[in-house]
Amino acid sequence: MKLSLAFVSKRLRAGIAAHPLASVALLAAVARIGVGIILAVTNRTISIAPDQAEYMVIAQWAAHGTLTAARWDGYGRQLFGSTATFAAPLTALVWLGGSHLVFGQLIAGLFGCVAAVLTTMLVLEVTKKRLAIVAGALVAVWPSQVIWSSVALRESMVWTSLIGLALLFSRLTRARSDSSAVLLGLAIILTLWGLVHLRDQTFLVVAWALLVGACLVHYPRQWIVRLLALLVVLALPLLSGLGIGGLNLVSKDSGNLGTIRANMALGAKSAIVSATSGAKSAIVSATSATTTTTVPSSEPPQPGAGLAAVTAANNSTMSNVRFLPRGVVAFLVRPFPWQHSTSTSFTLARVETVLWWPLYVLAIAGAWVGLRKRRTATIFPFITIGSLVFVNALIQGNLGTSFRQRAQLFSLLLFFACLAVQEFMTRRASISGTRQQEPIVYGVSKEETQRSEEARVGV
Repeated sequence: MKLSLAFVSKRLRAGIAAHPLASVALLAAVARIGVGIILAVTNRTISIAPDQAEYMVIAQWAAHGTLTAARWDGYGRQLFGSTATFAAPLTALVWLGGSHLVFGQLIAGLFGCVAAVLTTMLVLEVTKKRLAIVAGALVAVWPSQVIWSSVALRESMVWTSLIGLALLFSRLTRARSDSSAVLLGLAIILTLWGLVHLRDQTFLVVAWALLVGACLVHYPRQWIVRLLALLVVLALPLLSGLGIGGLNLVSKDSGNLGTIRANMALGAKSAIVSATSGAKSAIVSATSATTTTTVPSSEPPQPGAGLAAVTAANNSTMSNVRFLPRGVVAFLVRPFPWQHSTSTSFTLARVETVLWWPLYVLAIAGAWVGLRKRRTATIFPFITIGSLVFVNALIQGNLGTSFRQRAQLFSLLLFFACLAVQEFMTRRASISGTRQQEPIVYGVSKEETQRSEEARVGV
């Protein structure tokens, strides 16, 4: 029995080593299928992420050609356009097979598996294969990664875009031919175009991070790449309606950060800020509260939470500056394990949050190692993490959404954590190798020195 188990274990390790990407993808798929089935059987799919219903409803309207400007006072079309990378394929599946939540789950699960594979490839850029496989496996089974890519949300698409851009940037800085550089550049542009139709704030942060990263590192054809990056950063936001370089979006949101936080806190069980204190609110649109796994074709019931226009919020610069430390803590380390809430998302976050703390420590150590050694692959992820933390700390109004948004940092943090572990293993191997070498003192070996000492004392 022991022999057979040892044989199976050996063959399994050999198979994983020979096919690391396929192994990670298989593990991720099994985890997401299993969780998806459990959520469907227990009717908890919608309760974990109520806004899934919004995507299903607009996909159903679009599939039947009834997504008019009158739907949700225009918010329906706005939501579809701002999330088209996710909403368009969902609409196609709904048109082919009907309005079933499983279609959205399939899309999210597929990109969750891709995120795990791309994480493996990204970590492989700076570490050995074994660590890269561990990183991919962690993405495959990490609770929040599995949950948010097992429900009908765009989150896994956002993660995949960020990881893919980090990988493409690393490959671009090492491209040896013009044709490879051109293909990698086109892939970056297409990924950015998909990201802008998933989450425009994240797109803008990432686009500028790419430009800054391109200007900070040295590589072949760097001036051409920098010029093209500048053109992309200026042009893509303009084509997407965000203004040149995203100026319109920045000017609009920067003066309404307090209002944005109040909007996100409205109706939330884990609000960071007050949504109603001294404010008037009016519901513009919201999510369905249904717990079924098939979205009805009729108009969704009136919601209990959703997007709101909140007035009289404090949008002053000093208010935002004072809120920033609180926002950083809420985004990165809350909810604390001792906090309690009836929210399902809050409970999931409370259980998992302690696992993030050692990850932050390792990621900080890995970032220090990578930047000290001037590893070009680390520049873009480092700038992206810092920028996303800053932006989300200012706009998040409840812990549930903060926890969900935090998940987009996981693979990039894991990238730096693996770099730290790799450095530790390298130094440990170096120290062990030094100790194993036979020390030479003034041209005399250790054995000869010991014999001379024994003879001197008369042993």
